[in-house]
Amino acid sequence: MCFEGWITGAAVMAAAGLVEAVIGVDAERRSLEDVAQPLSAEAAGSYDRPERRPATSGETGRPA
Repeated sequence: MCFEGWITGAAVMAAAGLVEAVIGVDAERRSLEDVAQPLSAEAAGSYDRPERRPATSGETGRPA
């Protein structure tokens, strides 16, 4: 039973390697915003990073 799990895991990893070789993106030492446009970016126009303001007391820094 355990051997089949190892074989299945190896097959999945090999398939993932093939998929990455075909459709992978060169993203070494690049920020995520440079690789893909953020989902929250406006549809029209270019993406400008928003300025961060310092958190005040009571704010967690996470979106609501």
